[in-house]
Amino acid sequence: GPKPQLASNRTVEDIPAVRPCCAVHLMQPRRGDRAETKLAPPPSAVMVLLSGGVAGCLAKTFTAPLSRLTILSQTSSLLAGPGGGASIATGLKNIVRQGGLRALWRGNALTCLHRFPSSSISFGVVDCCWQLCPECSRCSSGLLPGAVAGCVSTALCYPIEVARTRCMARDGTRPHESVARTWQVEGLRGVYR
Repeated sequence: GPKPQLASNRTVEDIPAVRPCCAVHLMQPRRGDRAETKLAPPPSAVMVLLSGGVAGCLAKTFTAPLSRLTILSQTSSLLAGPGGGASIATGLKNIVRQGGLRALWRGNALTCLHRFPSSSISFGVVDCCWQLCPECSRCSSGLLPGAVAGCVSTALCYPIEVARTRCMARDGTRPHESVARTWQVEGLRGVYR
């Protein structure tokens, strides 16, 4: 069949490779039965950052009960059932029994406080890598931008992760109290431990 034509009468094959986040094709009817393919413009930097942050927060909110269960299983015997056996269902029931349904999401606000900048930074760094060094990004199949984004995001947001984990592991500890206690006792090394 005929190749889709772009507005400038070039075919899709004439377009150089486009970074993945911008390769959104919109099919629009044209005279006759032919279709026109247009590439959507790349999103603005603000939209990339906001999209990353919101996506990260939503994902973490949906999985918050399992994250809380994981942390508690690593730091306490909350999961232990009769006879010492452990299961996810037993752990979730014990959390709800001891703290109510809201206890499943304890620490989620701090998780989102960590995840929003972390995901935003990751999305932003990946986008910058694709813009600044498209050949390196393409040759590495996106591995290089992802690796750089992970390193930058982790280095900048790790202190929030430490506070979040300590807050979720200790019942009744508020985030600012956890950060202050860690800073007073251990200093800068404590928040990167």
